[in-house]
Amino acid sequence: MQDADLDHRVHAKSGYLNGVHALSGYVIDPETGRQVVFSILINNRPNNVPSRFVHEFNEKVVELADEWLAEQVARMPKPDNTDQFGG
Repeated sequence: MQDADLDHRVHAKSGYLNGVHALSGYVIDPETGRQVVFSILINNRPNNVPSRFVHEFNEKVVELADEWLAEQVARMPKPDNTDQFGG
């Protein structure tokens, strides 16, 4: 994820066990607290497919989650900071 151009924070954990690659975590917008949770499991990767392809795929999924979250935050109504009088 070092080369990814993300707008939000990502907290994730990767793992590998018996031929299964995994990446799970969430993307969070620090200003609004909105989150996107993701979990990616990849198994049966053929030996002729480099594991870097798995990492690139994971990175792309996280980038898409980041873009989606940015769109959702942009659509949120802006807070009305004007003082309100009355009941």
